Amino acid sequence: IQGQTAVCLGGTGQYSIPPVANTTLTWSVTPSAGVVINASGNSADILFLNLGTYTVDVVPSNECGVGASTQTVVNVTAPPVVSVPVQQIVCANNPNISASATPAGGTWTCVSCPSGAAITGAGLVSGLSIPGERYVFRYTFTDAVCPSQFAETAVLYGIAQGGTVGASATVCAGSNGLLQLTGQ
Repeated sequence: IQGQTAVCLGGTGQYSIPPVANTTLTWSVTPSAGVVINASGNSADILFLNLGTYTVDVVPSNECGVGASTQTVVNVTAPPVVSVPVQQIVCANNPNISASATPAGGTWTCVSCPSGAAITGAGLVSGLSIPGERYVFRYTFTDAVCPSQFAETAVLYGIAQGGTVGASATVCAGSNGLLQLTGQ
């Protein structure tokens, strides 16, 4: 049987054998739970709705009897779970940061990068320059079996944190006073 030996959960594998004249082919999958078979002659599209290891089987038959079955094993895997920090706050004195994500091996791209900000595929962010601006970055991970998965994170740049004024002071008109600001 020709076809995929690894399929992503919820995906369809396409299988075939060489055509045989005057022969009926019966396709089956073991275990059969969570499997939908759409067979037509020497080919079958098989939808896998559960994780696990399956055996795809095709049996030929004609007026002479039932022939030997042909099999292939298919592993159904889950798509990767991509995780990034939901949001990061970066101080104005640190315009270059390194983004992190799991699983390792994906690539970063910029979704919203005003005024020249950029991110390398490895996650090095540079060019943050507008205080209070929100920059959005996307991490995409692709494996050999499942479609690409992605997650996005936002970076808030240079947001000032409020402070508090120290004790009350009395200042006369025309003179100077001193206020102490804390918490910055």
